[in-house]
Amino acid sequence: MSCADGNAVEQAVKQYYGETLRSTKDLKTGSCCVPPSLKPRIKEAMKLIHEEVVMKNYGCGLPFPEALEGCNALDLGSGSGRDSFVLSKLVGTSGKVFGVDMTENMLEISRKYVTYHMEVFGYPEPNIEFKFGYLEDLAAAGVPKNFFDAIVSNCVITLCSDKKLVIQQALEALKVGGEFVVSDIYCNRRRDKESEFTDDEAWDGYKFVSGTFRIFKIDPEMLSHPAKVTYNGLMEDNEDKFEFGAGLTFKKGESVLVDKEISCILQTSRFKKYFQIEPIESGVDQEFYKIARKNPFETERAS
Repeated sequence: MSCADGNAVEQAVKQYYGETLRSTKDLKTGSCCVPPSLKPRIKEAMKLIHEEVVMKNYGCGLPFPEALEGCNALDLGSGSGRDSFVLSKLVGTSGKVFGVDMTENMLEISRKYVTYHMEVFGYPEPNIEFKFGYLEDLAAAGVPKNFFDAIVSNCVITLCSDKKLVIQQALEALKVGGEFVVSDIYCNRRRDKESEFTDDEAWDGYKFVSGTFRIFKIDPEMLSHPAKVTYNGLMEDNEDKFEFGAGLTFKKGESVLVDKEISCILQTSRFKKYFQIEPIESGVDQEFYKIARKNPFETERAS
């Protein structure tokens, strides 16, 4: 967990996640955004994670994107290290994973099991490193800029005071075409900072929902043309189809038209090798696939 402003919120987060919680059973919420089914590679990796690491994981989702072999990945608010170790398995020996957290107790746990997981994965040397730091200042934690193919965050940004700054820092750390996967809990209203919310009535009208969002860093100069794209089916665990996002699925061998935003993402990201991409003129009078931007409070059950 990471919140850098040194105020009461930061101290409360450190105490709650570093001292009060002993396992996932101690959590006061059942909110989660776990998908109904997991891809085989993720299932395999999850089974290999040490029990203590799993029991002290306090995330609300499984923010693991596809096609990570050989990639550089960053886990923001890495906690006990569960997500970082899964990423370590997914990126392989040619990839690199950094985990950043501000809670020393949690870093002690994650660092304790680095050797264990490298032996279980069969890696000759560690491809993972855990760093102390705050998400609002990744440079101070030794996190490089324009370096990562994928960044994940699992129920952490909601705990940070300056959420906008955290997202800006993440985007600076991403390569062009890199992806930021955020699993978190969202509220339909801003909280009155002067209110203490000490009783249930104070929360009347507030709704909460958990969800996972994918954010890509794109080069505006690449937003030139839509394209006709054809998925080749070579992505592991996605041989027949690739579910890119809500309402957007690419089937093997099927050509579809995508708008210039999706075209830009596919051309600059790690997904490029899985598509045949043919730019077309914007004036083509046909329907284009677009990224669905949905309000989670309208599409999911909020509580």
